[in-house]
Amino acid sequence: MQQKRIYADYNGIQISPRNASRRAVPLDTFGSLKELSNAGIRLKNQMILIIYDYSDESEDLESNTIVYWDERRKIWFAEIVDEEIVYIPKRERLDVTEFLCLKCRAPIQDFIAAHGMNKNTACPYCGEKIVAAIEPPR
Repeated sequence: MQQKRIYADYNGIQISPRNASRRAVPLDTFGSLKELSNAGIRLKNQMILIIYDYSDESEDLESNTIVYWDERRKIWFAEIVDEEIVYIPKRERLDVTEFLCLKCRAPIQDFIAAHGMNKNTACPYCGEKIVAAIEPPR
């Protein structure tokens, strides 16, 4: 099974709150939320993901990670495995504006643009929270 590749903002890279010998990237940006929702992924502890970010016009950054919930900070982190941040040739960079509801898969980007969103904003079609992909573990 191919691992999912999800956007993460490497500008937020820091020492992992779980393991001081590793680095981690928080999965708390709108870009991460949108890609997780569009891929139908709800984060869970020990999930394995590939995260990426744009480096420059010719390359991207990419890392194999293990996802975990930081209870103290109340956010998900992608902890980089083996401290590997790999520079790879850039992939096609599409400006994806679509934002799909995690549950019903309806496009909700127009609803978000018109009404904004916060941690309690729900899909107008099914009632699932728009931030469901990054909600705390159940």
